[in-house]
Amino acid sequence: SVRSPAGLQHQVSHPIVEPGAALRLDFGGGIDTDGDGVPNGWELDHLGTAQGSLATDTDGDGVSDHAEYTAGTRPSDSADAFRLATVIDGGKVQVSFRALESRGTGYEGRQRWYALESATATNPLRWQSVENHSRIQGADQLVTYSQEIGGTNSHGFFRARVWLEGP
Repeated sequence: SVRSPAGLQHQVSHPIVEPGAALRLDFGGGIDTDGDGVPNGWELDHLGTAQGSLATDTDGDGVSDHAEYTAGTRPSDSADAFRLATVIDGGKVQVSFRALESRGTGYEGRQRWYALESATATNPLRWQSVENHSRIQGADQLVTYSQEIGGTNSHGFFRARVWLEGP
């Protein structure tokens, strides 16, 4: 049994059938009892409950708690969200974002990945992967892309995607 200040969180019974047999006990880090795609352990650590993070936006920053889990940001801090930073300097545009490693409760066995995409000013926008920026593993690094403004390969719009892979 695992208990928190709120009471019983998870209880599992495993019979031992062979003396000396190895058995892994999972006390809720990867368990998702409400089916919202976010492990109970992360929800309990960050939200105080294991229910309803799919559409909920606890800090009111316009990013769902589920998206905050995926991005590795804090759902109780509206200043902490996954964002692109853009700087225009000397005829160049520089786009950057922080690529966070996945670690802590709820991320067991998962890896966080990022992709930078761009589009020209067409309607609808046709997003394409930026060369050498389509699959970046998060390791707490700053990812930066620079390009000349108005060049033949110039992009007008940028976005970044983040996702988790693993069990």
